[in-house]
Amino acid sequence: MVPITIVLAEDHALVREGTRGILERHADLTVVGEAEDGEEALSLLARLRPDVAILDIRMAKLTGI
Repeated sequence: MVPITIVLAEDHALVREGTRGILERHADLTVVGEAEDGEEALSLLARLRPDVAILDIRMAKLTGI
């Protein structure tokens, strides 16, 4: 089975780490990148082209919306 790739964007490191830990308990999910602000998230999304992006709605520089 090909894993579903995910990019996480969350400005709070503890929340980001916890979310990653929950997701990585599932063999079919792989977190391929993490961002702490909206601009970094856009860069990762363009470069990594994940299947799913989990975005914080309120982040510095750009929002998740």
